[in-house]
Amino acid sequence: MQRLLPLFILCAFVFFPRPAGAQLLIEEGKVKLSVSPAENIVNSITVHNTSNEEIAVKVYWQDFNYVEPFDGKKAFLPPGSIQNSMTKWITFSPQEFVLAPLSKRKVTYTINVPKDAQGGHYGVLFFEKGAKQTLDRTAVRLIARVGCLFFLESKDKKKTATVEALKVAGQRILGDLHNTGDVILLAQGIYYIMDKEGLVVHRGETDKMYLPPGAKSGFSASVAVQIPSGTYTLVLTFDLEDGDTLVKEIDFAKQNEAINMLQVRD
Repeated sequence: MQRLLPLFILCAFVFFPRPAGAQLLIEEGKVKLSVSPAENIVNSITVHNTSNEEIAVKVYWQDFNYVEPFDGKKAFLPPGSIQNSMTKWITFSPQEFVLAPLSKRKVTYTINVPKDAQGGHYGVLFFEKGAKQTLDRTAVRLIARVGCLFFLESKDKKKTATVEALKVAGQRILGDLHNTGDVILLAQGIYYIMDKEGLVVHRGETDKMYLPPGAKSGFSASVAVQIPSGTYTLVLTFDLEDGDTLVKEIDFAKQNEAINMLQVRD
């Protein structure tokens, strides 16, 4: 059984504590599909009222995009605002309904993939409490809503990335990960450092990155201070999800506190 997701409160893209009262939950917080041109998809999302109060629910669609510093923060935008919007692909019903106490209801969505579909297309289906809006203690108007993110990617998508602008800064090797493909990349980097004998002397990981097509985000790999002077290889692997990876090998020399990059290989 799919895990129920808690209600989140959105107001000017800042999260606030949940007000007391009727609560909405959905059984699916993310829909990710690999689609073919001209494919037709029909499915549903189940919405729950977990309280003893009746809730009027409004259902609507928005675009979303990951924004700098690409750490997972999203901007929610009017339909059709982004180049890779899927606004024109999706319809859903009902758009307004009332949930009785401790009840649930399915909202059906239909996705008609165009014949020329290419790359990734994205959006979010919001379920909002429509009857009342609540004021918190600071008199800020809170809009209670929960959303399901949609990630649709064509089977012939271009999922590529490059590592750029490598440099040394103190005890760290810095660089940029550049999304050169046509889908969103959720990338997590892990690395290890080997000495000349092939023994691993240090391990680490980079922050996770959420990169729209064309975007870049900086990363850093720490060279442990306790590593003695010598020549080493840093092997950096970015997990791009679904079995896709990007690997770089960086040879460097360490002399006391100084680090000098020697060679970079794929």
